[in-house]
Amino acid sequence: MKKLANMNLKNKIATTFALAALVVGFLVADIFGQTRLEPQGEATLFGTHTTAAGQFMRLAVANRLPVSVREIIPCVRVRIVFDIYEQSKTDSLRLVFVRRLERTMTLDPGEAASLDFSESRTGGERVSVSVFVIPEEVTGDGSVRGTAVATLEVFQGGQAGDGSVRKISTLPGVIKGFDP
Repeated sequence: MKKLANMNLKNKIATTFALAALVVGFLVADIFGQTRLEPQGEATLFGTHTTAAGQFMRLAVANRLPVSVREIIPCVRVRIVFDIYEQSKTDSLRLVFVRRLERTMTLDPGEAASLDFSESRTGGERVSVSVFVIPEEVTGDGSVRGTAVATLEVFQGGQAGDGSVRKISTLPGVIKGFDP
């Protein structure tokens, strides 16, 4: 009987040490196996806008030019996201996520890109527009260099590039507060 109690005690101790070793092994692998995180970038959130039938949105993003010859402006990776929502069929106060339109591009200093969203045929869609800018390079002290400026415009009328289009509103993208 005493031998059986000793064997149970030895099994419990061995199991406890095995579990502790397993936990320590996972912690060590987690700590030393970390991948380098991407540099933090900027986000410009334009909020949610309702599109009517015949309207389209144009989002333009530009990487700034250097102010002086010695200033180095890095390339930036820009991700433009249009999240499209519709009104819930069961609850008129609730929005339901429908789809996402997303494009990623790299802009050199002085380059610009634009993306038109004109998929609203019936109107009534809510569109949440976001721009994420991540610099391709990070300075030695880890700070982010390079910014991009975004602008959202809403148009009414024909197709993009058509002469029958009129601009309804322009929303300049600012990161913090008022930026004239």
